[in-house]
Amino acid sequence: MKKMVRLKNTRHTLELVVLLLVGGVLLVVLSFLQTQMETEKEVKTELVEQNAGKEQTIEAFYAPLDVEEEESDSAVTDLFVLQFPLAEDWNTEPFSSGFVPNEGLGKELVKEYGYKLFIQGLKQDNPYVQWYSAYRLIEFYNSGFREEIMIHLAELQQETPYEEVRAASRFAINVLSNQPEEESRLIRTKEGLLVFTRFFETQLGGGQKVYLVKDNKLSELFVWKDEEHLVGVKHIVLSQDSKYAWIGLQGKEKFYSYIISLQETKYPYYATSQTLFSNDGEQDVELSALNEKWRNISSKISFEDPQQGILEGKWTEEGTLELAYKEQHYTYLPETKELKEGYKVEWDANYDYIAFVKGLEKQGVHVVQKAHYFSSVFTTMREELEIGKESILVYEYASTKEMEKISQAINPLGTRLGDKLISSTRNTHLYKKGRLIVLYYGASKEIMGYLKKELGEQFAGNPSI
Repeated sequence: MKKMVRLKNTRHTLELVVLLLVGGVLLVVLSFLQTQMETEKEVKTELVEQNAGKEQTIEAFYAPLDVEEEESDSAVTDLFVLQFPLAEDWNTEPFSSGFVPNEGLGKELVKEYGYKLFIQGLKQDNPYVQWYSAYRLIEFYNSGFREEIMIHLAELQQETPYEEVRAASRFAINVLSNQPEEESRLIRTKEGLLVFTRFFETQLGGGQKVYLVKDNKLSELFVWKDEEHLVGVKHIVLSQDSKYAWIGLQGKEKFYSYIISLQETKYPYYATSQTLFSNDGEQDVELSALNEKWRNISSKISFEDPQQGILEGKWTEEGTLELAYKEQHYTYLPETKELKEGYKVEWDANYDYIAFVKGLEKQGVHVVQKAHYFSSVFTTMREELEIGKESILVYEYASTKEMEKISQAINPLGTRLGDKLISSTRNTHLYKKGRLIVLYYGASKEIMGYLKKELGEQFAGNPSI
């Protein structure tokens, strides 16, 4: 009996020793793996810092792909054949502006392989595929693999003999690293926002998208969705307060312009216009109206006063800054940094379309933006909103003075603006505030109640409703 107990104790002792040995080996392996991962992370971080915005000779670390290279090579070929169906010889003519990708095709391949599909594209012999893959990798800004992506881009930047490929790799690294170089297609604001397009003109049609990086997150600020008309981004300009972007798109027959809010993601499109090219170079009234709107927006600026706090203002043609703070009004002289009282501006001068929508939403109204286009009757941009099944038309002008001039030309019944017909219906209601004229056709007392609360009494239209 005692012998059996001794044997059992010996067996338990041996099992304990084996467990300790196995545990020790596991600890050594885990320690080695952790050290290797930390070393690789240090190498990757150092390489990224070295290659953000400049060229360096490096030895890059590559994480292995989860798929066989032969399989991913085939996927890259499949993707490019799908996205460039009109390019008969896309494999031998890199950097041609005649090729237009259809990025809507091949989504399943991108979903299956993710960013590694374009990493494999960087390894192809075709510089055109490398170039396009570098730009597409920017889309994976939010993926959590930015460091790995930048390492691959940095190595390609060093090895390629093609300047176009180097430029694409450098640009992608600049965006992914949040260290942009100064160039017209990528703008960094003092608030830390990045606004950019992947490439200008009609080259690859890539200018059909404009991106915004805000709070370390990438989003599509603007997407051109008309596949029948090829356009490319011609220019991007930001307003002085970095709240709006002017985006100009060049097409074969038309030039398109948009003013887009960088802050109001629910209602991003502030205004839009398009014009046919003319031999005499004259702009149509639609584009002229948008230009005037942009001059008004781009002159806005915020000024921090030690006593009054943040003041919103607008630059004047005389080089001074009109500021409104509660019921006190000032003029800021930038050369002497003096803030003088007595320059009168209307309190509602900055009340605009976005302020109107916000005001309605504060009342609990669900507002849907339907369309925006130029009105030949009101000679300004027309924004169409929908509340329930009813439409509200909003006309915004560059100043309260211009708005008042138009409103005074409208007859009391709200049916005519000068010699132009507004409506023949009796249920016409017009309101005004700030730079806006708001038109409602209908008989809903609920909607008229919302408009009255936000805008005040109607100034024209049928008073009996």
